[in-house]
Amino acid sequence: MEVNLDLSDDESIIARFESDIGVDGRYGVSQLIITNKRCIVCDDRGRIVNSIDLSSISSVNIVDYVGNSELKLILKDGRAMHLIRFTKSLRREFNEAANLIENASSTRAIISNQRGEQERTSFKMTPLLFVLRFALPYKLALILGIASGIASIFLGLLPPYYLRILIDDVILGQRREQLIVIIVIIVVTQALSSMLGAVRSYTLSYVSLKVMYSIRVNLFKHIMRFQPNILDTYESGRLISRITDDASRVNWFLSWGLEQLLRSIISLASVATMIFALDPRLAMIASAPLPLLILGVSMFSRKARWVYHYEWRRSTDVSALLVDVIPGFTVVKAYCMEGYEEDRLKTKLNEVVKAGLKSTILNLKFFPMLGFAISSATAIIWWVGGLEVLGGRITLGVLSAFISYVSQFYGPIQTLISMVEPMKRASTAAERIQSLMSMEPSIKDSPKSIDLDIRGWIKFENVWFGYTPYTNVLKNINFEIKPGEKVGIVGPTGSGKTTITKLLLRFYDVSRGRILLDGVDIRDIRIESLRRQIGIVSQDPRLFNDSIFNNIRYGKPDATPEEVMAAAKIALAHDFILEKPLRYDTPCGEGGGMLSGGERQRIAIARTVISDPKILILDEATSSVDTITEDGIKKALDNIARGRTTIIIAHRLSTVKDVDKLIVLDKGEIVEIGTHEELLAKNGLYAKLWNTQFQEKPIETPVNP
Repeated sequence: MEVNLDLSDDESIIARFESDIGVDGRYGVSQLIITNKRCIVCDDRGRIVNSIDLSSISSVNIVDYVGNSELKLILKDGRAMHLIRFTKSLRREFNEAANLIENASSTRAIISNQRGEQERTSFKMTPLLFVLRFALPYKLALILGIASGIASIFLGLLPPYYLRILIDDVILGQRREQLIVIIVIIVVTQALSSMLGAVRSYTLSYVSLKVMYSIRVNLFKHIMRFQPNILDTYESGRLISRITDDASRVNWFLSWGLEQLLRSIISLASVATMIFALDPRLAMIASAPLPLLILGVSMFSRKARWVYHYEWRRSTDVSALLVDVIPGFTVVKAYCMEGYEEDRLKTKLNEVVKAGLKSTILNLKFFPMLGFAISSATAIIWWVGGLEVLGGRITLGVLSAFISYVSQFYGPIQTLISMVEPMKRASTAAERIQSLMSMEPSIKDSPKSIDLDIRGWIKFENVWFGYTPYTNVLKNINFEIKPGEKVGIVGPTGSGKTTITKLLLRFYDVSRGRILLDGVDIRDIRIESLRRQIGIVSQDPRLFNDSIFNNIRYGKPDATPEEVMAAAKIALAHDFILEKPLRYDTPCGEGGGMLSGGERQRIAIARTVISDPKILILDEATSSVDTITEDGIKKALDNIARGRTTIIIAHRLSTVKDVDKLIVLDKGEIVEIGTHEELLAKNGLYAKLWNTQFQEKPIETPVNP
């Protein structure tokens, strides 16, 4: 789509987002273009239909409707601006657009009525101050490191002073007896400065590594407070990037950035005092570039924030892609999609390159100019100072000392200028860390939550639920399961069977209605107490890259070897484990990839068995095993299910025909409840599913004599 935006000289495009709904509200194409000054909406012909100045935006609001969503702006004059609509398949992309508008306009407010977790972008303290809180336990080491750096600054002021004495008094004054004294003083000063530098480097490295450890641990711990629904909002690659990449960038700030900032400021003030004491006129010349440098850095900082945010988002897109593709390596190879995935990666990497070039261009607009200003001032000082020496108004020693001090004067300035880019990157990283850690889980224990010794009585009362607003997956669900009862939940694919187990485990909260356990609303039960008493074996069990023994013991970390083997025997896993060369020490591989599907399933069953749950959930637990093994596991599960409330979700109806009660779902609603025989007699959906699986006519094949 060709668009003539007529950008001003200082206006540049940050990002483009294409919607699948046209400006007329029908399915079609429209485009949102974000520059560093405006939000622009174009129709399918590239014509501008709306243009909003970022400076006029008060807040960004994403509104979800039944079939689509809308990006809405609240302007500073109170008006609401309906910017662009899009289907929910593009919800994630336009959530990023909202974040970009927020970053570019510095509105510091993004609102969403979407279910799930949202970032808070209104902070009580600046991001870098927030990160510094993690350094408080190591404040003594931090103070020692900074103090060592400051002490070395003052030691660095001595050599130019003694250089003046060396030239004017010793060399030109022919005082041989003072030569060795001055040289020794300079050498000792340099030695002390080097020792202080070593202390500074070690202590600051120690503090930064400890703080990075604390940040990563706290980030991981904080993420673990959330429920799986956080992945509905954030890709796992983006969360990983915050723990790894962002923590590393913050590490730079703590190890060198903070200390260099303080050292440069103190050094600048100290050297400025010295040069004004030596020669005020030359000092004024040396100070001439400062207003230009301050203006340049200020302009750079304003533009750098959104550039680095955009660059980070493109980098995390790559991380998200890799996290998605590499675990699915087998699928990629099986479908010969290597070229397709390579093209996807190239597209993402090209965006990273473009974002990096934006950053480079921004740097080139400022830093060479600032460097030229400093070099010009130095040349002028040599020229004016040389004339002063030739005219006899100052000595050669004074000029030499002054030039030496000027190099120390411009050194901190150049350091401060060069720190602007990494400091902005570190600040951006700290802001992302702060935004994540300021989030609160939408599902958490309430102040009145209790520990409950579950007996297993389950009741769903008028339960409605949808993963996204206005799109209900479960509708008016009502059923009751008595303690010790074995219940099967069946129905076509997508009818909401697994969603029921997610609600029971409180991975999500119901939209309407309530779920009772032993008469207590599960929202009033401590989440840990609830989940420790519910065991689940899913249709796609996840094993960790560890030994079989540790994967089984994951259900009970303090289990003895005897308990692990007993659980494996119940799950009919003990025999095949002993056939492995390393037995229980056999590695499972990433995601259990070194085991067969049936072996993974039985290890997962053993992991559930060892946790000794009060409620047992089997979500297609025997879907990956052969018929003979399935029969054996069913007998084992019958033994461990005795006295426990058991929920079995199955497509293979033979798995559930002997349960106490069957619940049949279709399109999120309960259509039938009863025993196997009762439902067959009703000749409804269950009977249809059963007949489809088990009463197909055999194909007769003639046999030639």
